[in-house]
Amino acid sequence: MYKWNKHGFLILCMIVVLTVTGCSKFDAEGFVQAYLDLRLQGEADNAARLNKEKTRGELLEDYEMWIYAFNEVYITGDLDLDDQMLKDYLNLSKQIFSAMRYNVKGSKKQDGVYEVTVEITPVDLFEKYVPKIRAVSEDLMKSYQNGEYEGTDDEINKQLQAEYVYIAYDMLEEASQEMEYKEPETVTIHVEKNDDGDYQVREDDISEMLIRMLCLEEVQQ
Repeated sequence: MYKWNKHGFLILCMIVVLTVTGCSKFDAEGFVQAYLDLRLQGEADNAARLNKEKTRGELLEDYEMWIYAFNEVYITGDLDLDDQMLKDYLNLSKQIFSAMRYNVKGSKKQDGVYEVTVEITPVDLFEKYVPKIRAVSEDLMKSYQNGEYEGTDDEINKQLQAEYVYIAYDMLEEASQEMEYKEPETVTIHVEKNDDGDYQVREDDISEMLIRMLCLEEVQQ
């Protein structure tokens, strides 16, 4: 009932591109700041100013799609949610990401690639949440095996999922309220030109940063 995909972030990254004309100096730190503000805070103003292909509204649509994809990969999986429950999960995820702490601290250029230093502060939210929700899954399975549910296999599965969905949401909300910040860590985000000559971040750097911020590797065993 609970499935992890440790490589999920690699397919969820948005691409923000920037065109620099004439002798304008590329601001790698500002670029990464705008990218992270869009990804984590849903703030699109700066990203829209740097983006040559998408409007502010389109960037916000990308943000909404990423939040949805994150939930599907890391939280709700294949669960069948009604519209209200899905909306609740998405809003809770936005609150969680908005509480993430990050600070762009400097950059250097090496062999045509900018290395941007970002200080992040990981949280123990999923370390609190995952053991509890796994225990819930085990308890529900035991109840099923003990014959505490009646109906066809399909009917029983729907009952189990319905219970799980609401319990999981309450536990995730509780974990978000109780989460604590850990010691800051430093990550490096690489920014380089793509084939069109526009700047973009390396997707795997963002994936790794988010996994470290949420301590996901420690619960994906």
